[in-house]
Amino acid sequence: MREDAAQRAMQAYDLMVRTGVAARPATTMSSTTVATLKRWMENNGINYTYRRRRPGAPLQIVPERTPEQKIADFLEAMGRGVSASKAAKDLRTSVKVMSKLELPDGSGIDRPILEKSGKRWKAMFRPLHRYSTVVYGKLESMDDTVLGRGGQSGPRASKKKASEYTDIWWQFDLDPLTSILSPMGAVAYHKPGIEARLRQSLLIPNRSSATISSLFTGSSKVRSAALASGRWSGTGPMQVSRLEELLQRFDLKLTEVKMGVDDNVDPQGPDFIHIDDVVGPGPVKIPTGRFQVFFLDDDDIQTYPSTGGIPIRYRYDISKEKE
Repeated sequence: MREDAAQRAMQAYDLMVRTGVAARPATTMSSTTVATLKRWMENNGINYTYRRRRPGAPLQIVPERTPEQKIADFLEAMGRGVSASKAAKDLRTSVKVMSKLELPDGSGIDRPILEKSGKRWKAMFRPLHRYSTVVYGKLESMDDTVLGRGGQSGPRASKKKASEYTDIWWQFDLDPLTSILSPMGAVAYHKPGIEARLRQSLLIPNRSSATISSLFTGSSKVRSAALASGRWSGTGPMQVSRLEELLQRFDLKLTEVKMGVDDNVDPQGPDFIHIDDVVGPGPVKIPTGRFQVFFLDDDDIQTYPSTGGIPIRYRYDISKEKE
């Protein structure tokens, strides 16, 4: 086997044992093939089997791993409510072996990953993931009509599916979202908080803009709506929101909000946090995401703002995360 091919296969193998990712995505990320990976493992005396990592999961190539390399999968399983004995059996090891393994806590002191609590074993660490997330949705105007065609929105929107009528949506990219939760759990827990943060930052009319205020008060329809809602006294300038200032449209709303976790695999694998270090308050994370509005048709895609988006910080306490 050529040296460059062997190097790529080794990278794929390394991804598999550190992150638990399956052979096909690991080889794709490493620019090699499953066949080359298998040949490399056979050449290096690395045993592997075909099995499912969990019930209902597809059949995967699973290379032989050391107990240390099984820690992430073991703790993930226990975090889903699987017993220590079942998790160990599924990983072809034993509770006795896994109970001897240690990881550093927040103070750098090595501590066992398992402790006996009564008659049951308790996981003392949680995997700490770094997710690449996106929150997106549509925009409604003051008369509750959706802006644009409404056919596409979010990161999967494509010019190949566009039409002469413009699709309009907003998108907030947050990377990383550090979490002890599963991808689905992270979405369920954080979506309401991120929505609230976006509305607080973008929809409250607390900005002075003579240009936008003049534009709005020049419309009789807007004047009537602003007076009825108490947004405007009838004289003088009108305060506007950050989103109104960006798009020059009155009383915009964020609707049909969705959130997803990108399929990207963190090549470093998860970190681990001791359960004593997740006793509130803290640890607190304050990642910064980027908000943009997209206009897509069959000829072009435009983003507002065009210079990388509006930075918005999202603050949360990991100790409060619940599935």
